[in-house]
Amino acid sequence: MFLHLGGGTAVRTADILAILDIGLLGQEGLDLPRLEETGRVVHLEEAGSTARSLVLTTGRIYLSVLSPATLVRRIRQVLDYDTMEQN
Repeated sequence: MFLHLGGGTAVRTADILAILDIGLLGQEGLDLPRLEETGRVVHLEEAGSTARSLVLTTGRIYLSVLSPATLVRRIRQVLDYDTMEQN
């Protein structure tokens, strides 16, 4: 199954390792320029919006304008749907 992160981007739920609130990380916990040097950071920001979530996957780091609560709610909906399909 896939999770839509905003900005027309979706990732496989099986590849998601963590969904973090950027506001709680603080400047000390997030060395964004260093991470961007790796070429694995994907900005999903929209005009006039700033990233609210950091989604860590097995291959990339996504910065999404959607809140962590919204992304978690979407994952739960996907997993609930998947469970219904299997029954």
